[in-house]
Amino acid sequence: MDTKKLVVGHQVVMHNGRYLAGLGTIIKTVPEGVIVRIDLATGPMPDNSLVRFDTNGKVCDSKDLGYSGPENNGLPCSFECRDPWELTEDSVAIFFKANKR
Repeated sequence: MDTKKLVVGHQVVMHNGRYLAGLGTIIKTVPEGVIVRIDLATGPMPDNSLVRFDTNGKVCDSKDLGYSGPENNGLPCSFECRDPWELTEDSVAIFFKANKR
């Protein structure tokens, strides 16, 4: 996903491996990518976790943002399979359908 197309307030879906495992909101855009507040995750996640993604939608080290959730080699990841987060082009509706909510 090209994060240069995203704007503050845009909802995004995150996947980890084969799962659509997170839903977030863009809270800041920067030349290097975006900062996302994780609003909903399929596994345990600290409330209002902030995560940084690069311009290609790949997760980056986010400790400086206060992130304290699961990690894989220093990268924020899902609780289930420990694969690092990545932004997708999927819609919020597809996220909820995939997670049967």
